[in-house]
Amino acid sequence: MASPEPTRFPLQDFTPMHRSLEWRLSPFWWEARAQDAFHGGDVPYLVTSDGRLADQAARVFLAAAAGMPAEGTLWILEAGAGSGLFARLFLLALRDLCAAEGVDVYDRVRYVVADASPGMIRKLTESALLEEFGDQVRLVVAPLPGVDDALAGCGLDPNARWSMVTVNYVLDSLPATILRRRDGRLEELRLRTFLHEDGVWYSLTGMEHADILELVRKGDTESYWKLLPLLHHLRMDARFEPVDAAALPDPARVPDANGAFAHGLGALAALDEFTGRLAPGGFVLVNDYAFEGAGDPPVAEYQRFGGSAALGLNVAQIDRAMAAAGLTSHAPEHTDATLPARMIGTDLAPAAVELFRALFGTETRDKLKQPLEQIAEHTEAGRMQEALTLWQGLLDDHPRNWHVREQAAVFLTHHAGLHETAIEVAREALRLHPCASLLWNVLGDAFLHMKDTRSAVECYETSIRLHPGEVRARLNLATLMNLRGHPAEALSLVNAALQHDVRLDYSEDLLVRQREASELLMEMRKQEAARVQDRVRHLG
Repeated sequence: MASPEPTRFPLQDFTPMHRSLEWRLSPFWWEARAQDAFHGGDVPYLVTSDGRLADQAARVFLAAAAGMPAEGTLWILEAGAGSGLFARLFLLALRDLCAAEGVDVYDRVRYVVADASPGMIRKLTESALLEEFGDQVRLVVAPLPGVDDALAGCGLDPNARWSMVTVNYVLDSLPATILRRRDGRLEELRLRTFLHEDGVWYSLTGMEHADILELVRKGDTESYWKLLPLLHHLRMDARFEPVDAAALPDPARVPDANGAFAHGLGALAALDEFTGRLAPGGFVLVNDYAFEGAGDPPVAEYQRFGGSAALGLNVAQIDRAMAAAGLTSHAPEHTDATLPARMIGTDLAPAAVELFRALFGTETRDKLKQPLEQIAEHTEAGRMQEALTLWQGLLDDHPRNWHVREQAAVFLTHHAGLHETAIEVAREALRLHPCASLLWNVLGDAFLHMKDTRSAVECYETSIRLHPGEVRARLNLATLMNLRGHPAEALSLVNAALQHDVRLDYSEDLLVRQREASELLMEMRKQEAARVQDRVRHLG
């Protein structure tokens, strides 16, 4: 017999998705978590930030520069700060490519990173990830769309025109709605939000239902901050309701399609702003994922990572909108329907378009995926020399991919036993991504195998300093503290790690270290008590 559903406490009646409470709270979650959302594992970021995408974008931009003015500043906008790694790796790649070809394109670039979250910009500044580029990079707090209005207020040239705008998995988080046309009738997906009577929400906020309802009704910044602890406890019903197309935002661009589809009003508005400010030969480079449907019966399902909410792009709608504006939306030669890329502009250098079509398709991604799968097979079978040969090829082919180097360093340390080489590979990876907590652990592991405990401890402590919620480094340090006979320090490290290990990735190992430290501490105290008794006996 099914147990009855807990009592519901309604918070918000049926409303379009982008106006729902979860979507309203998502920007506040980003403000609170900032770059920790990526480094803490809430939001995947390898797809945009391992170096592959940045390297490809740098190659396409360099090719496109041939169709741009030969003198003057080349302005680049990255809309959405992300982890900051794309900007860093793009500029490193462009600098290397320009040096190899003997051209001045890199020197002429001024790179603007814009994000609506002051917390994202503040944390990125504090990380010093982009510090080595000096005045070549400017960090700007600006809504999307809304970058144009923010430029003048931060000392940038208000008349600057973009040679490139790059948007990586950002457009999907802008306001959007899900529509459905069935039997000639247009409907919109609406969400109803409520809480279950489980007591958790009261313990989180100390508020009664009426207090929460009042905050939802007010819907101002202060209220949303107070409601943020409830984000992961919100529950939703979903249903389609009739809607008049004329009442929708940007009604002229509502697709004339049957079935369920996304109406990306925020993405279209942002692209209008970006393309309206393109320099001659300039382009917008989009990487995102596509809308795949709403289900039948409908459910409130869209991308959720941590407290972020996102809806896949209606790529066909974007292509039509860009064409109507006199722009061409180029697609890769071999494209992934779920992870589309687009290069949008007019009169682009043909070589740049062809390079984009070749580099941003599935074949390029598979060229990295296939050898990694072969390496895993060789390693499992104990064929270390074959695996080592493939690793060397990958390192040569992807010199600016820190994640490839990270994985290679793990292999060199734990499988091949080439610890000195692992240290070299890990250090080069950290030059590319100096804030990678796992990389600092990998480097520490290599030092530990070399019996250089002091350097290993420094690496683990650096990882914790960079990311206070780091779990693995605390586990490693606790292991060392137990071996050194410092169980109290080990227990302190384990207890802190258990608090941060919300996904229970390391819980079993942590509990083992906790038990070892407790037993060691008890044994040491028994020995101390015995020594005290022995002293008393001798004194007597």
